[in-house]
This record gives sequence, structure tokens and C-alpha cells, in this order.
Amino acid sequence: VLLYSNPYMTKYSCRRGIEIIRKKAVLGTNYFNSTAPSGRLIFQLKSNNGITIAYSNAYDCERMRETGMELAKKYAPLAMVEDLTI
Repeated sequence: VLLYSNPYMTKYSCRRGIEIIRKKAVLGTNYFNSTAPSGRLIFQLKSNNGITIAYSNAYDCERMRETGMELAKKYAPLAMVEDLTI
């Protein structure tokens, strides 16, 4: 898993959120470095209005975070989505 998002209340809003993330993921200007509450490094993917729409795993060093960001840019637009709803 390269990116996580906040939970959605409806399947429609989830699908729409996935499409927005796929579009925004290819642009490097939408990524922002951050630090998790645990103190580990993460990155966030933000929309044009500055709202975080996805976030990464926690990393131990900046090089790993940068690699994760590059992988997200490359693979998020084509990523498989698994529907786990009942």
C-alpha cells in the first residue's frame, strides 16, 4: 500500500475520491513532506484547496520517503482498488 485516504460514507464518494487521487498523484506539486505524530516521516497528497486527500506509510529516513513518493506518482494512477465492503 502506497497511499491511504480518509474513510468515505458512500461508495459514490469513495469512487470519486479515488479518481481525484489518481489525477492528483501524478503531479509532484501536490505532495508535501510531513511528520506523523509518532515522529516518523510521511508525505501527504493534497487537493488544490489544500485538503489532504491521501497520506503515505511512515518512513524512517528521507530517502525512503522520497522513494515512496516517486512510487506513488508512478503507480497510483493505475493502482488496483479492492472493495472490502459487505
